[in-house]
Amino acid sequence: MTDNDKILNMACSLASAIQLDERYTRMIQCRDECDRDAALQLLFEQYGRAKSELEQEISAGQDDEKILAQLNAQVERSYEMIAGSQKITDYQQANDQLSQLVRSIQMIIAAAVRGEDPSAVQESCCTTDCCGCKGCNT
Repeated sequence: MTDNDKILNMACSLASAIQLDERYTRMIQCRDECDRDAALQLLFEQYGRAKSELEQEISAGQDDEKILAQLNAQVERSYEMIAGSQKITDYQQANDQLSQLVRSIQMIIAAAVRGEDPSAVQESCCTTDCCGCKGCNT
């Protein structure tokens, strides 16, 4: 087995471990709950139709501000109803937690590739605010 094969096998093992992690299983559970919620799926369809109609009117050169304002209000109402759903909130929180795990893994790998000690990477240094961070460079 080549070094490349060994590294890829370790990556597959890591991916499998992620799929066993409670953050991953929670995100999948929340996603599936959203997918099974007929009322929520209807809201997604309404939002998609409203957004498409607004985009069509804009691309067709519609300049009647009243019509565009009504269509935009329709899009915003649909979005707010979706965003206000507890299932969507739960999904977003679960997805954020899983994303933080993935970012931490990426930081460790990036540190190793830069020749740094991967065990010295501190997970807590990564936030959405990169001020003062010398980490991931994303």
